[in-house]
Amino acid sequence: MAGLDANGNPSVFDVSFGYDGLTDSAALNATQLPAVTLAALVAGMFSQLDANLPSSLKADLTIDTQDYGLTFQIPDGSIDPFMSSTTTDVDAAPWGGLNDVQTPEPSSFASFGLGGLGLLAYAGLRRNAKANRCPGGNGHRSS
Repeated sequence: MAGLDANGNPSVFDVSFGYDGLTDSAALNATQLPAVTLAALVAGMFSQLDANLPSSLKADLTIDTQDYGLTFQIPDGSIDPFMSSTTTDVDAAPWGGLNDVQTPEPSSFASFGLGGLGLLAYAGLRRNAKANRCPGGNGHRSS
């Protein structure tokens, strides 16, 4: 994650999801983050999404600080679930999707993964790997 768009301006990160007429969204500019890190981005998105949810749905939104992800549990039978994720960051790619998850309980529910943040982590790891790659590909760093 660079924190900059192609023109050198601060990156913008947007995410939204919903079902059955409920919509929740969050938008952050890189300058709003305490640090331009995936951890800060995930925490900021979680805070905004959580603040907008009705109290009865707050427990359905969870954060995974190890894998930099957010999950929202969508009830069975929900109509028109959707997810959207965008970014202007030059080193990040948005992604997201709906996944069916089976639970050990008698009922199952749809889990809504905001995986774009996970792909941001992948982009950051890829960028770090390029920066640490050894000249000549011999596996040894030159001193």
